[in-house]
Amino acid sequence: MPNGFRRFAVFYGWTFAIPLILALLFAYYPDPFFPLHGGPFKFVELLQQTMANSGVTMRGGALIPLLSAVSSEPVLVIAAMGSIIPALVAIGVAAKYGGGPAVRALLARLRPWIGVGARSGLRSWLLLFVSLFALQLIVFAAQSMLTGTFGWTVKFNPALQTSAVLLLLLEAFFLNQGGLLEELGFRGYALPALQEVMSPIKAALLLGFAWAIWHVSRDILFATPSQMGFALYLLAYLPLFAIWCIGGSIVMAYFVNRTGGSALAAIAVHGFLNDGALVSGVVEGGNPAGALIVRALVVGLAGLFVFVMAGPQLGRRDAAGA
Repeated sequence: MPNGFRRFAVFYGWTFAIPLILALLFAYYPDPFFPLHGGPFKFVELLQQTMANSGVTMRGGALIPLLSAVSSEPVLVIAAMGSIIPALVAIGVAAKYGGGPAVRALLARLRPWIGVGARSGLRSWLLLFVSLFALQLIVFAAQSMLTGTFGWTVKFNPALQTSAVLLLLLEAFFLNQGGLLEELGFRGYALPALQEVMSPIKAALLLGFAWAIWHVSRDILFATPSQMGFALYLLAYLPLFAIWCIGGSIVMAYFVNRTGGSALAAIAVHGFLNDGALVSGVVEGGNPAGALIVRALVVGLAGLFVFVMAGPQLGRRDAAGA
């Protein structure tokens, strides 16, 4: 079997190429998808119109509201489910290099903890829940203090004070589009592969950067570079987003390692970093770039804090890897 870095390279090559090709088709040559819609369309305009007509409130990539909003448009459902490509590629690469046993081992990473006792596993999950909730409260406090700078208003999410709070938090942790669909691939397959050949902190940094660049296809799909200008996109947006991804990657690697290699822990961290529960507040008006600046800095500092406290092993219990 190839070493971990080669398996990562194969995984990432396909994971990057497939969404990029689809994004370029949707953005510049959508004709093959016209039959799904019933006629010509422009992706961004169709998405905006469909979302506006649905009456559904989107919350940080929460999967159920997203699918509810686009369910009437099959072509949009395909785009919404594009985040599942890393998981599908990971299963395919695992099957190629290890057959059925490797696929079963990969799917086993969806358990809440692996090879650690229940007490240790439960402690890790309690720390995960509390620390991620606290992180979003820090974002809320930071955004509240910067109302004058960015011209927005920030309100605490009133739904968190109702009986729906538990379901809302569970949805944010486990039913987020990014977390649920991406993490079996990125932290379930790619992270352990990289940790075979480098330290966990190096693996988290490399994977965080690769994960950020992987989102370029999403930005092409949504016309982000052309809307904000390519210079601003390359010099401001992408670096800030990379800080968010690298910080989040360190936090996810830490909890994956603490739980013995659980991809479910990464699903929960990723989901709550996206904050479908709006613990970070309901922001209205102002400069939308400010939200990315605040979140990137807070999550980047969270990753640095985890590294300082946990060290380069990021919670890995032995040299054999997570």
